[in-house]
Amino acid sequence: MPSFYANNTFYNVVYATDIAIENHFSNLLLEGETDRIIYSSNAYAFRKRSDQNSGNLNLPFMNYYLRNYEPGKRIWWNSPAYTQGVYIDTLQTKIMYTPILLSYEVSYWCNRDDELKYITTEVNFDADNKTVLNPQIEIESETVPLTALLSYTGNDYDTEYNEKDWLERNNIHNASLNITLDTFAVKTNSDICIPTQALFEFYAYHTNDENEEEKSLDELYTFLINHLTETVTEVT
Repeated sequence: MPSFYANNTFYNVVYATDIAIENHFSNLLLEGETDRIIYSSNAYAFRKRSDQNSGNLNLPFMNYYLRNYEPGKRIWWNSPAYTQGVYIDTLQTKIMYTPILLSYEVSYWCNRDDELKYITTEVNFDADNKTVLNPQIEIESETVPLTALLSYTGNDYDTEYNEKDWLERNNIHNASLNITLDTFAVKTNSDICIPTQALFEFYAYHTNDENEEEKSLDELYTFLINHLTETVTEVT
């Protein structure tokens, strides 16, 4: 279904951030296997993962889900950038930007206690590293890297969920790795999009399709949007 809004380019900063999140955590925690990351809340993570793997959770995996999208730090706010835009010579256009704070629910699931201890150690080092992600958008055919400061919030070890009995029977361990990202929303009179290479790579990482180069940009973008929704099979 097409968007109600003719111009929904404002979504692209969030989608670009989601791609950066998946790239970061697949390399940090999942040996580069991006297909072990799903976009889902904790409540639907098992069902969505099962839907995608013929009824098999295929642990370990990680889920993440945008819980809040709100104004960012006042110290990052800039009046000329917000009201008039800043002219970027390499783009030959003005861009307007404002700070935003994106808050994500994130959980990691595995079978082994030593795996859980390993990823918890990696996350603690990552938190101390003051990690910066660089979501990329494209304006006037130029790739523009943004800055997104990663912070961990409210992390828990072997947390309890509604699926407690199921977790215990299957000896599944988990960690809550909730995060926030300080970044910018961007507006311009020009088109803002996800870079083509990023779309191709995202599609390749999440499918076994060897013909990704034959896909149109619309097909790749539709795949991205479908991935970044919480659609699950209805229980009947």
